[in-house]
Amino acid sequence: MEIALVLDRAAARTAFAERSADPQNDTHRYAAALVEQSGGTSTVDEMFDRYEALLDQRAGAKRVEVERGDIDATVRAVEVGLSIAASRSPRPERARPSHFSISHDPSD
Repeated sequence: MEIALVLDRAAARTAFAERSADPQNDTHRYAAALVEQSGGTSTVDEMFDRYEALLDQRAGAKRVEVERGDIDATVRAVEVGLSIAASRSPRPERARPSHFSISHDPSD
């Protein structure tokens, strides 16, 4: 099962701009520098489009809307998505034990 965390385009732009303006760690700083070197905010749009195109090819991926600023709500949404997907997927058939009998010929 695949879970894809998603935002709409405007929210993704806003999130990236906020992290770039006030980076909290090296990953944020590196991403901001990389986007700036790659052409600025249009690069964020291009990444968004590529991610959407990828998800369009992954028909089985469950899209889960991110609740910006509320990690607990996002985790709950992922959990709900997982339980819905699990209830819809066919359960694998359990291996059934083979039943056999051994004949013993007393004359052996």
